[in-house]
Amino acid sequence: MQAIVYNPTNLNNIIVLEENEVVITTDNFETWQHYVYDMSEVEGYSYGLTASFNPFNSQEIFINADWYPQFSTDGGATMTRFKNPFFATTGSVNFTVSPEEHLYYSVQYGYVHREMATGIDTPHDVKRIDYMGMGDSGNEIVTEKTMPGRVYTFAKSIMGSSLKVSDDHGTTSMELLQVFASKMWTVETDPNNANVLFSSFSAGEDEFLLFRIDYSNPSDIIVDFIQLPFADHVTGIQFENGSSDNILISIGTRIYKSTDAGATWALSNTGLEDLITYYDLIYDLKANPLNDDQFTLASTQGVFTSYDRGATWTKLYDGFVYNIEHSDKVNGHIIGTVPSSTVSDFKIIYSSNSGETWSDVKPKELYYMTAAESDYRFFDESAEVYIGSADLGLVKYDISLDPVGVERINAPKMQVQVYPNPASTQIKIITDADYKEIEMYNAKGQLVLTSNVNTIDVSQLEKGLYMVKTISNDGYSDYQKVIVQNLESSGCIYISI
Repeated sequence: MQAIVYNPTNLNNIIVLEENEVVITTDNFETWQHYVYDMSEVEGYSYGLTASFNPFNSQEIFINADWYPQFSTDGGATMTRFKNPFFATTGSVNFTVSPEEHLYYSVQYGYVHREMATGIDTPHDVKRIDYMGMGDSGNEIVTEKTMPGRVYTFAKSIMGSSLKVSDDHGTTSMELLQVFASKMWTVETDPNNANVLFSSFSAGEDEFLLFRIDYSNPSDIIVDFIQLPFADHVTGIQFENGSSDNILISIGTRIYKSTDAGATWALSNTGLEDLITYYDLIYDLKANPLNDDQFTLASTQGVFTSYDRGATWTKLYDGFVYNIEHSDKVNGHIIGTVPSSTVSDFKIIYSSNSGETWSDVKPKELYYMTAAESDYRFFDESAEVYIGSADLGLVKYDISLDPVGVERINAPKMQVQVYPNPASTQIKIITDADYKEIEMYNAKGQLVLTSNVNTIDVSQLEKGLYMVKTISNDGYSDYQKVIVQNLESSGCIYISI
């Protein structure tokens, strides 16, 4: 049995995914339907990994499978292959911001670099769909936000893991370290020497490693093992105020500081006493690029911030948060994400007033996607959240950080329906609110048409997945996905967004 997935809007509706079989019930297994698929049909269903119900139409289900992703319009009874260029993301999502903008996301054992100015995607080490690695989990990636082209990749295999660096987005790379480790947690570049970095790893449940690596001379790379204050995951590394010696690390549930590049460590945990060692975990530690004195962390117990370089900490948000980021455009704008887990569904949290109040994008608005990794592109009054999901691929979600717009988050939301879906000639938008404009965006976030009437001709659009944005007279926006297909085609193309 591969997966058991509940329809979040109807818990009696359950789909069970097996090797070549699917079982569906709409009455909590009082009755069920059993479907068997021919595994010699290469483009058909095989080894379903997870499923995602459309919360507005339970008959529509995306199924992420071992060979090809599938889409059903009849509750799972029949499926059609969905074509996409690189399949679902497999982990890391990174965005670099200055002076150029680049997006990187992991897919199919490798990763893709997108140049935001042109929208061109370039794959690196992306394997064939039928590739089966022997203990090979593919690339984890970390980028240096202020150094376009700088990409660190970590590839794990049963023969040992490898950390590499590239300064041309991955076209060429250099190996920095071979290590027996199962996960790379973070990499941080020395602010005064671009050829020096700190990186942390874990190997199993009880081995935790922190290295300082100097590759100023590529023929003589210097790797120093940094002694940790105690054994736990090092999930965040930050340099204090541009100093190469003053370092903060998040290790387990604690913050430690060093003034001698990691030779000695001092506990700096005031305000974090509620975090329970070996039960809770700090998942992320970030500096505020617009305030040298502020650091913020995300943990199983919430978001905490320090305005005195880590000496004391104050809770800003209560609840499990995996990832956190400060805006590089407006001080006080913060975005975080809650991961998909056994205790939480993926959602986005955000604040435009330094964490005094928070709004969120709930799981239903995100189609109950399965995700953990994300990164952010900030503007003055808005942000784009790029999400690496296991079931919907790479997703971009727009957020308003205008304080007026944030206040509208609690306003009554209009109900919007788009039909038919999929569509080949036209779509009709039905809403219970007065609207002033309807916009359609393609899978790369590009505006392809606008309309002030509710019947829209889509016959001239390329087939694929689109986002329909309905803007009400009071400024509220609703987003619906629609699939456009050719008249002669019974299948659809799905493009990762």
